[in-house]
Amino acid sequence: MIEFRLPSRAVAHAVLLAAAVTLAACASGSGGWSKANVTAEAMAADLDECAFIGQAAALSAANRSTSTYVGVSATGQLTTTQLPGAGALSYMEQGKAFDKCMTARGYKRVAAP
Repeated sequence: MIEFRLPSRAVAHAVLLAAAVTLAACASGSGGWSKANVTAEAMAADLDECAFIGQAAALSAANRSTSTYVGVSATGQLTTTQLPGAGALSYMEQGKAFDKCMTARGYKRVAAP
């Protein structure tokens, strides 16, 4: 007998948040950002705020999606369960939101060395 357990909604959200925080630096892709006459402290603050905005966009996209779990019940029947709001993080949404935020603050993308 094979039985699958579904993660609770709280666990799914915790996993999504941990992944978003872990991958915040990757959201903007390779390269960096530049802006004339900006201090290191101001740039760090802008990067942090835009990373947060990107994470929020990824979580929002995940909450709008669903995940489907397929398993076998104790009676041998195939079961399908859909969990709204438990979809995968959207790294494309995260990157787009981060880029839009940095651009709106006057930064320009620079190529990686």
